[in-house]
Amino acid sequence: MRSHRAVAVAAVLGFMGSACSRLPDFAAPTGGLIDPKKPPGDWIRYRPLERSDFKRKEPPTVTRQGQYELGALTCAYIKTNDDVQIDLVKHTEPNGHEHVEGRLKNLRFVAWMDRECSWWNPTNNDVPYTLEHEQIHFAISEIAARTLNEEAVRLMKELVVSDGTQEAVVAKIQGEVKSLLDEHNQDAIDRNAEFDEETSAGKFPEAQRKWRDQVNRELEALKDWQ
Repeated sequence: MRSHRAVAVAAVLGFMGSACSRLPDFAAPTGGLIDPKKPPGDWIRYRPLERSDFKRKEPPTVTRQGQYELGALTCAYIKTNDDVQIDLVKHTEPNGHEHVEGRLKNLRFVAWMDRECSWWNPTNNDVPYTLEHEQIHFAISEIAARTLNEEAVRLMKELVVSDGTQEAVVAKIQGEVKSLLDEHNQDAIDRNAEFDEETSAGKFPEAQRKWRDQVNRELEALKDWQ
Protein backbone atom coordinates (compact mmCIF):
# COMPACT_ATOMS: atom_id res chain seq x y z
CA MET A 1 0.00 0.00 0.00
CA ARG A 2 1.28 3.46 -0.88
CA SER A 3 -0.18 6.78 0.23
CA HIS A 4 0.84 10.40 0.79
CA ARG A 5 0.42 12.83 3.67
CA ALA A 6 1.02 16.56 3.80
CA VAL A 7 3.60 17.75 6.34
CA ALA A 8 1.99 20.35 8.58
CA VAL A 9 5.02 22.25 9.86
CA ALA A 10 5.75 25.97 9.71
CA ALA A 11 7.84 28.50 11.60
CA VAL A 12 7.33 32.19 12.15
CA LEU A 13 9.99 34.78 12.92
CA GLY A 14 9.11 38.31 13.99
CA PHE A 15 11.91 40.80 13.43
CA MET A 16 11.84 44.29 14.86
CA GLY A 17 13.98 46.99 13.33
CA SER A 18 15.52 50.25 14.57
CA ALA A 19 16.42 48.74 17.93
CA CYS A 20 18.85 50.12 20.47
CA SER A 21 22.34 48.81 21.27
CA ARG A 22 20.98 46.93 24.29
CA LEU A 23 17.60 45.86 22.98
CA PRO A 24 14.52 46.37 25.20
CA ASP A 25 12.59 43.15 25.58
CA PHE A 26 9.77 44.37 23.34
CA ALA A 27 12.21 45.20 20.51
CA ALA A 28 14.32 42.05 20.52
CA PRO A 29 13.92 39.65 17.57
CA THR A 30 11.67 36.74 18.48
CA GLY A 31 10.46 33.54 16.89
CA GLY A 32 8.31 30.47 17.42
CA LEU A 33 6.00 27.99 15.76
CA ILE A 34 2.65 28.97 14.30
CA ASP A 35 -0.26 26.82 13.28
CA PRO A 36 0.35 26.03 9.59
CA LYS A 37 -3.43 26.06 9.05
CA LYS A 38 -3.62 29.68 10.21
CA PRO A 39 -5.09 31.80 7.40
CA PRO A 40 -2.30 33.80 5.77
CA GLY A 41 -2.23 37.56 5.81
CA ASP A 42 -0.94 39.65 2.94
CA TRP A 43 2.21 37.61 2.31
CA ILE A 44 5.00 38.38 -0.15
CA ARG A 45 8.07 36.38 -1.17
CA TYR A 46 11.52 37.90 -0.83
CA ARG A 47 11.95 41.06 -2.90
CA PRO A 48 12.98 44.72 -2.36
CA LEU A 49 10.75 46.24 0.30
CA GLU A 50 8.78 49.46 -0.04
CA ARG A 51 7.30 51.79 2.56
CA SER A 52 3.82 50.65 1.47
CA ASP A 53 4.62 47.04 2.45
CA PHE A 54 4.12 47.94 6.12
CA LYS A 55 0.31 47.84 6.29
CA ARG A 56 -0.43 47.21 9.95
CA LYS A 57 -2.51 50.09 11.30
CA GLU A 58 -2.31 49.61 15.04
CA PRO A 59 1.10 49.73 16.74
CA PRO A 60 2.45 46.87 18.85
CA THR A 61 1.50 47.00 22.52
CA VAL A 62 4.80 48.68 23.46
CA THR A 63 6.71 50.95 21.08
CA ARG A 64 8.69 53.20 23.40
CA GLN A 65 10.97 52.75 26.41
CA GLY A 66 12.97 55.70 27.69
CA GLN A 67 14.71 57.33 24.72
CA TYR A 68 14.18 54.28 22.53
CA GLU A 69 11.25 54.21 20.11
CA LEU A 70 10.45 51.38 17.73
CA GLY A 71 10.85 52.56 14.13
CA ALA A 72 9.38 49.55 12.29
CA LEU A 73 8.33 45.95 12.76
CA THR A 74 8.82 43.26 10.11
CA CYS A 75 6.97 39.94 10.43
CA ALA A 76 9.05 37.41 8.49
CA TYR A 77 8.06 33.77 8.13
CA ILE A 78 9.82 30.59 7.09
CA LYS A 79 7.48 27.73 6.20
CA THR A 80 7.41 24.52 4.25
CA ASN A 81 5.96 24.60 0.77
CA ASP A 82 2.36 23.49 0.31
CA ASP A 83 3.06 20.36 -1.75
CA VAL A 84 5.53 18.67 0.61
CA GLN A 85 4.52 15.04 1.16
CA ILE A 86 5.35 11.97 3.17
CA ASP A 87 5.44 8.87 0.97
CA LEU A 88 4.10 5.95 3.02
CA VAL A 89 4.53 2.29 2.08
CA LYS A 90 3.16 -0.66 4.09
CA HIS A 91 5.33 -3.78 4.11
CA THR A 92 4.22 -7.25 5.14
CA GLU A 93 6.99 -9.57 6.31
CA PRO A 94 6.96 -13.36 5.75
CA ASN A 95 5.86 -13.88 9.35
CA GLY A 96 2.83 -11.68 8.76
CA HIS A 97 4.06 -8.68 10.76
CA GLU A 98 3.41 -5.33 9.12
CA HIS A 99 5.31 -2.08 9.31
CA VAL A 100 5.06 1.26 7.54
CA GLU A 101 8.02 3.01 5.91
CA GLY A 102 7.99 6.74 5.26
CA ARG A 103 10.10 9.16 3.22
CA LEU A 104 9.86 12.88 2.60
CA LYS A 105 9.08 14.19 -0.87
CA ASN A 106 9.04 17.70 -2.36
CA LEU A 107 10.38 19.35 0.82
CA ARG A 108 11.12 23.03 0.25
CA PHE A 109 11.21 26.07 2.51
CA VAL A 110 10.03 29.56 1.63
CA ALA A 111 10.57 32.91 3.35
CA TRP A 112 7.63 35.30 3.49
CA MET A 113 6.84 38.73 4.86
CA ASP A 114 3.32 39.33 6.16
CA ARG A 115 2.50 42.92 5.20
CA GLU A 116 -0.65 43.03 7.33
CA CYS A 117 1.43 42.16 10.41
CA SER A 118 4.37 44.48 9.60
CA TRP A 119 4.18 47.98 11.09
CA TRP A 120 5.82 51.34 10.36
CA ASN A 121 5.95 54.03 13.02
CA PRO A 122 4.13 57.01 11.44
CA THR A 123 6.57 59.39 13.16
CA ASN A 124 9.55 57.69 11.46
CA ASN A 125 10.53 59.80 8.44
CA ASP A 126 13.92 58.18 7.82
CA VAL A 127 12.56 55.97 5.05
CA PRO A 128 15.77 54.94 3.19
CA TYR A 129 17.70 53.90 6.29
CA THR A 130 14.76 52.06 7.88
CA LEU A 131 13.82 50.30 4.64
CA GLU A 132 17.40 49.10 4.26
CA HIS A 133 17.35 47.94 7.86
CA GLU A 134 14.13 45.95 7.43
CA GLN A 135 15.37 44.58 4.11
CA ILE A 136 18.36 43.07 5.90
CA HIS A 137 16.05 41.44 8.45
CA PHE A 138 14.02 39.97 5.58
CA ALA A 139 17.24 38.87 3.85
CA ILE A 140 18.36 36.98 6.94
CA SER A 141 15.08 35.07 6.83
CA GLU A 142 15.54 34.37 3.12
CA ILE A 143 19.11 33.14 3.73
CA ALA A 144 17.78 30.76 6.38
CA ALA A 145 15.13 29.42 3.97
CA ARG A 146 17.68 28.86 1.19
CA THR A 147 20.05 27.14 3.62
CA LEU A 148 17.18 24.93 4.73
CA ASN A 149 16.51 24.01 1.11
CA GLU A 150 20.08 22.80 0.80
CA GLU A 151 19.59 20.75 3.98
CA ALA A 152 16.26 19.45 2.67
CA VAL A 153 17.99 17.62 -0.19
CA ARG A 154 20.07 15.67 2.32
CA LEU A 155 17.05 14.99 4.55
CA MET A 156 14.94 13.65 1.69
CA LYS A 157 17.79 11.40 0.59
CA GLU A 158 18.78 10.05 4.00
CA LEU A 159 15.63 10.06 6.15
CA VAL A 160 13.76 6.75 6.13
CA VAL A 161 11.41 6.14 9.07
CA SER A 162 9.89 2.75 9.87
CA ASP A 163 7.24 2.04 12.51
CA GLY A 164 4.14 0.00 13.11
CA THR A 165 1.56 2.63 12.08
CA GLN A 166 1.21 5.45 9.59
CA GLU A 167 0.52 7.87 12.44
CA ALA A 168 3.80 7.02 14.19
CA VAL A 169 5.81 7.40 10.98
CA VAL A 170 4.21 10.74 10.13
CA ALA A 171 4.83 12.05 13.67
CA LYS A 172 8.51 11.07 13.56
CA ILE A 173 9.09 12.66 10.16
CA GLN A 174 7.27 15.83 11.21
CA GLY A 175 9.53 15.90 14.26
CA GLU A 176 12.63 15.74 12.06
CA VAL A 177 11.40 18.64 9.94
CA LYS A 178 10.51 20.65 13.04
CA SER A 179 13.95 20.03 14.55
CA LEU A 180 15.60 21.31 11.38
CA LEU A 181 13.37 24.39 11.39
CA ASP A 182 13.99 25.04 15.09
CA GLU A 183 17.74 25.00 14.57
CA HIS A 184 17.70 27.52 11.73
CA ASN A 185 14.96 29.53 13.40
CA GLN A 186 17.19 30.11 16.42
CA ASP A 187 20.20 30.89 14.24
CA ALA A 188 18.18 33.54 12.41
CA ILE A 189 16.92 35.06 15.68
CA ASP A 190 20.47 35.25 17.04
CA ARG A 191 21.75 36.81 13.85
CA ASN A 192 18.99 39.41 13.77
CA ALA A 193 19.76 40.33 17.36
CA GLU A 194 23.44 40.75 16.48
CA PHE A 195 22.48 42.94 13.52
CA ASP A 196 20.28 45.16 15.70
CA GLU A 197 22.97 45.44 18.34
CA GLU A 198 25.36 46.89 15.74
CA THR A 199 23.03 49.15 13.79
CA SER A 200 20.24 50.49 16.00
CA ALA A 201 19.70 53.10 18.74
CA GLY A 202 20.91 55.78 16.41
CA LYS A 203 22.02 55.86 12.81
CA PHE A 204 25.02 53.74 11.82
CA PRO A 205 25.01 53.69 8.00
CA GLU A 206 28.52 52.25 7.64
CA ALA A 207 27.80 49.28 9.91
CA GLN A 208 24.46 48.73 8.23
CA ARG A 209 26.10 48.89 4.79
CA LYS A 210 28.52 46.15 5.81
CA TRP A 211 25.61 43.95 6.84
CA ARG A 212 23.79 44.72 3.59
CA ASP A 213 26.82 43.76 1.53
CA GLN A 214 27.31 40.58 3.56
CA VAL A 215 23.73 39.34 3.22
CA ASN A 216 23.74 40.16 -0.50
CA ARG A 217 26.86 38.02 -0.94
CA GLU A 218 25.18 35.16 0.91
CA LEU A 219 22.00 35.48 -1.12
CA GLU A 220 24.04 35.29 -4.31
CA ALA A 221 25.95 32.25 -3.05
CA LEU A 222 22.65 30.52 -2.26
CA LYS A 223 20.76 31.60 -5.39
CA ASP A 224 20.42 28.00 -6.59
CA TRP A 225 18.42 27.15 -3.44
CA GLN A 226 15.72 29.84 -3.61
